[in-house]
Amino acid sequence: MIADLKPYADYKESGQDWLGPVPAHWSALRAKCLFREVDERSTTGKEELLSVSHLTGVTPRRLKTVTMFLAESNVGHKVCRPGDLVINTLWAWMGALGVARLTGIVSPAYGVYRPIAGSNILPAYADHLLRTPLYAAEYQRRSTGVNSSRLRLYPEQFLRMPVLVPPLVEQAAIVRFLDRANGRLERAIRAKRKVIALLTGKSRLSSAAQLLMDSIPPCP
Repeated sequence: MIADLKPYADYKESGQDWLGPVPAHWSALRAKCLFREVDERSTTGKEELLSVSHLTGVTPRRLKTVTMFLAESNVGHKVCRPGDLVINTLWAWMGALGVARLTGIVSPAYGVYRPIAGSNILPAYADHLLRTPLYAAEYQRRSTGVNSSRLRLYPEQFLRMPVLVPPLVEQAAIVRFLDRANGRLERAIRAKRKVIALLTGKSRLSSAAQLLMDSIPPCP
């Protein structure tokens, strides 16, 4: 699929060394022109508790194996709604962020950013773009803290960042392409896991058969 992609005809300098040249018809807008920070708090703590990971983005915590303790009450947790960008402030440099697909609650320490009306950025496109290694590396540069385990990406730093915004039609096409490519990759991974499980099972059977044979005493 990637081999069939062709470069754009014209490029321009983005003005950012870390971004480099970008397609000439794309915009590079500050995040503050696309998102606004929101601080809506849960009064009941009964909403779906969400987890924010660099691997899976924003997902229900009940679907994940999490070893960290649960709070006695989720009252006061931040509410996020479909389309909101949620950033794990402490682990942003690892790409721990994503766009919520359902209403839920997240840690009060996380940043929740809601798309500004008329900002012309698709949530699914933002989810793909802002979780790329290129952006994660920039989060690390903009984060502050005494060491890597204490780095934090504060709202003012995120909202200053440039975000690449293609026309809406191209955003939708990019999302379709990446979803299809990721689907193929996931199917390939599942197939390989099945083969490994099968081979491992055969190996165990072989070992058990050998042990059984070894336990049979020789003929007198």
